[in-house]
Amino acid sequence: EWRIFIFFRPFSDTVAYQLFTLLHIPLFFIILWRLAFPTLRFEIAVDLFLIVHAGLHYLFRNHPDYEFRGWVSHGIIAAAALMGALHLLLLAT
Repeated sequence: EWRIFIFFRPFSDTVAYQLFTLLHIPLFFIILWRLAFPTLRFEIAVDLFLIVHAGLHYLFRNHPDYEFRGWVSHGIIAAAALMGALHLLLLAT
């Protein structure tokens, strides 16, 4: 995935991969922390992120630098987006 982002291009593939992976740590920490104190706004933001994230993977699937091909990973991303969409529907009812 990191090969798609232009700001990782100055780095070697190994360093870009490590930076991309390390940048997920604060993201996961924030999400886990906020799950302990959820608000409707946060829940909607997470749901929308999951849907947009899957959409971006779909849009970039033919990009020459996109090498994210594993069906398990794609299945997890699709399932998360589906759960986000279902959660949004439940919130709307």
